[in-house]
Amino acid sequence: MSSTARHAQVIGAGLGGLTAAAALAQRGWTVELHERDPEIRAIGAGIYLWSNGLSVLRALGVFDEAVEGAH
Repeated sequence: MSSTARHAQVIGAGLGGLTAAAALAQRGWTVELHERDPEIRAIGAGIYLWSNGLSVLRALGVFDEAVEGAH
């Protein structure tokens, strides 16, 4: 990557937004994540991930935390 600083604005702290923000940050970007809800909810919609989605979580280093408590 070039020495030019890169910055991203990510809208939404759902599964896609958090994944994008983490991936960009791990690659040296500064990231500002925006979420309209004032607090994190422990309960949300059920999510099923295919093997390629699980591979992304492993590559980001968050697989164990992401599947904690999963069925």
